[in-house]
Amino acid sequence: MIAIIMLSLVVAIANFLDVFTDIFAITVAGMSALQLGLLNGVAYLLFILAMYLGGKLSDRGTIRSQTVLVFICLLVYGALLWILNTNQGLSGVALITLYVFYSIAQALARTSAIAYIHEAYSSTYWKSMLNRRIVTTVAFEAFSFILVSLIGLKALISSLKYFALLLAILAFTALLIVKDPPLKIERTLYVIDSGLRRVERLITGNLVVFALLTERGGLRRTNSYPLLLYASEYKYVSVRRILLSLALFRAANALILVQFPVYLRTAMVLSSEELFTVYGLARLFLLIDFFAPLTISGRVSVAMITRGLLPVLLLATHGLAPMNVVAALVLGAILYINSKVDVALYSMYTDSLGRAEATRYLVVGEMAGFICTLASGLVYSVGGYECIVAMNIIMFLLSSLLLRH
Repeated sequence: MIAIIMLSLVVAIANFLDVFTDIFAITVAGMSALQLGLLNGVAYLLFILAMYLGGKLSDRGTIRSQTVLVFICLLVYGALLWILNTNQGLSGVALITLYVFYSIAQALARTSAIAYIHEAYSSTYWKSMLNRRIVTTVAFEAFSFILVSLIGLKALISSLKYFALLLAILAFTALLIVKDPPLKIERTLYVIDSGLRRVERLITGNLVVFALLTERGGLRRTNSYPLLLYASEYKYVSVRRILLSLALFRAANALILVQFPVYLRTAMVLSSEELFTVYGLARLFLLIDFFAPLTISGRVSVAMITRGLLPVLLLATHGLAPMNVVAALVLGAILYINSKVDVALYSMYTDSLGRAEATRYLVVGEMAGFICTLASGLVYSVGGYECIVAMNIIMFLLSSLLLRH
């Protein structure tokens, strides 16, 4: 369990840097909405490629090497941040490189943590251990955001030597605790067992919905949440319509979440510390689900419409105090519903398909997210956040209508 806590902390640091880099780019480097969209597009693509690499390494049982690569990326990130803070002339090049290294670190941190659980524990414990890893990560993230909001962004940047020291201690401890599995037997046994159970299902004619424990909920701002099974209420919806609904879901999330800190900074005039408070409180909001889990079985369309209308609250409450609390509640609710809808969509997809197959699902979802991440800055620059909110409502409405049979 100590190893899982250590790996969860590493994932939390990488996830924290995901948001931190955006806030730094907006408040310190002065990046525009268009530039932020392009930078996030680069990060998105690198994240997908690094996840693929991490998956290949995990299949070989290579966990420690991934952990070493993560710490190297994080140390390089810290060095680049120091260079960027001391030499503004390198802002463009250094910023792009920041996105490169934290994206690689974030992807490999996640794949190594999941691989460790799959190799170190029996398959009967995977669900509970994955849930523990997730709640630990979210708690660490919330603590990190709130801590930075208290000490201040400038104070954090001026104390990068302590960040490097913390990473060195974590790296040394992780390498002592995390070991590569001598035999990759657990996942092999699980594959055999899964194959036998699939044969049994074909014989009996029973349709069982598989649930996906996603590492990304629409965009990298979300973490995975408890594995839940959903009733097959949408088995008559075609696979094509489900995939189109998924594409709209991921596209809408990319638009709304990538430009979220830009809107808070420019329209609501929140300071960098207040931005960290928003993300910290939103993470605390997500912890509620671990103590009072809620399924949306049979209510996916309602959840989607609710999710589409949530950003309207930001526009409707503009100018009301305290805006950082309102923004945190809206963001927390968005991420919470996203996690539920993402799992439900995959459950519906496998139910309609009749088997557990994730490749097409992942390709469609990630491509939609990548394209709209790149386009988010242009949409914001031309129409403002109001335009993004309007598009968000339309996309979620269409996405929910596609699921009706």
